[in-house]
Amino acid sequence: MLESNLYGGGTLHREKRMNHSILFRTVFFLSVFILALVVEVGINSFQKARVMEPLDKEMHNIQAISGFLHATEDAASLFENHRWDYGNPATLMADIRHDLATMDEEIAIIEKDVRTLSREQYLLSNAVDTTYKYVKNAADSLFSYLLNGNVQDATELYYGKLAPALEYLGLYSRELLEQAILDSRESFSDIMALNDTVNIIENIAFFLCSVSAVIVMLTLTRILKMMLAMERASEAVSRSEFGIQDLDENGNDELSRLASSFNVMKRSLKERVGLLEEKQAMESMLHKKETETLELQNLLEREKMQQLRSQINPHFLFNTLNVIKHMAGKENAKETERLISALGKLFHYALSSNELLVPLSREIMIVNEFHLLCQVRFGDKIGIEWDLSPQIDLTETLVPSFILQPMVENAVRHGLGPKEEAGKIRISAYIEQALLCITITDDGVGMDTERLGQIKNRLYDQNAAGDHIGLSNVACRLRMQGAGCGLEIDSQKGKGTKVRLTLPLKTIEEEEEQEDDQDTDSR
Repeated sequence: MLESNLYGGGTLHREKRMNHSILFRTVFFLSVFILALVVEVGINSFQKARVMEPLDKEMHNIQAISGFLHATEDAASLFENHRWDYGNPATLMADIRHDLATMDEEIAIIEKDVRTLSREQYLLSNAVDTTYKYVKNAADSLFSYLLNGNVQDATELYYGKLAPALEYLGLYSRELLEQAILDSRESFSDIMALNDTVNIIENIAFFLCSVSAVIVMLTLTRILKMMLAMERASEAVSRSEFGIQDLDENGNDELSRLASSFNVMKRSLKERVGLLEEKQAMESMLHKKETETLELQNLLEREKMQQLRSQINPHFLFNTLNVIKHMAGKENAKETERLISALGKLFHYALSSNELLVPLSREIMIVNEFHLLCQVRFGDKIGIEWDLSPQIDLTETLVPSFILQPMVENAVRHGLGPKEEAGKIRISAYIEQALLCITITDDGVGMDTERLGQIKNRLYDQNAAGDHIGLSNVACRLRMQGAGCGLEIDSQKGKGTKVRLTLPLKTIEEEEEQEDDQDTDSR
């Protein structure tokens, strides 16, 4: 019974979330819109085939019969008014041939299909067709007599055969016209009833199509508004402005849950940053009382890096990123999913790695992930070019962790960011006098001599804070690597900045041998 309740409750919860799902609502109403649109198009085609075309066909048939009857009466009138003893045969033949040509055109249009006509109209149309053929043959014989000057035979042919045939043809044509009009009235009533039904269905389809389109547009508008609000809030949080207004959490759909998660993350970051600032203040006071020995500096640096990482709760951050990444994949937002994956890798490297030395290849990977994130904001404005000496084994060479990314971030933020045109960062690595040298060069806005002097002075200030704390941190860590190691910076206003890192050339194999020697000495 308990297991049944649990499974039943889970099903109920899934159904409830499905009802509040933006994706479900959007797909549902978009499907209704498409279905209604298809029905609308189908109804138009049906109306054209079953209403408009039959009406047009009947009207053309009636017009053809009417035109045929008019031509028949005109031909009969011409024969009747002709003076056979002194009239002009050429004029008579020309006028009659004109009427016969008209009758040929009209009789070709007159409907004769038994499947579409009533029995009376079918019989009359056949009678008209047969009589017309007889009239046409008689007229041809009469014209032959006239052309040969045989007026007597032509007169006898007209009064004996052609005149009665024309009278019958006119009679049949009038009866056919009357029957066609009578039949069209009956079919018109049926067609109009069908047309009324089709119009009702068409109006329903149009209403569903309009309502679905409005709902889909409102849903997309809400999504876009939430994305813009989250973008502005994210930029504010990146500037440590945690006092911004919370995102709207009203509702029970994906957007509301995403806004709630973002608000919780913002408040958590605010608390962590405040705690970090208090801890940093305490460290600054204690640091003045401690010795400047290399061993103590190493311990303090390790503690400082660990505390920098502790400002963000990794478990909460990864859960939130996974939720966002899952939603991006569910909504087929491949670019967003790729960017969130890059951000996850960057934070994972910053928060989970406690190693002081890492392979140079790992630092290169993190810089590439950071560059991918920069492209979201700057697009193709910022490029990165690598120039790595083939003498360096990237997977075996060890460097201090997070030694390159802060330098690239400074180049983006202070060098290329303020620059209006596109720029490039060139990262070179080479071996010089048994040392590993890495240069980070940008063609950004650069600095004047005064500003450059201020930054160089701060490189030796272990308590430095502000925009260039990353430079001070890296410089301090490089100095602890030994003699000849450190950070040098050079810049020119409007031409760019160059940073040179010098550190020992260490490999994984040498580090392992050194650790083995230390273990042997301790025994």
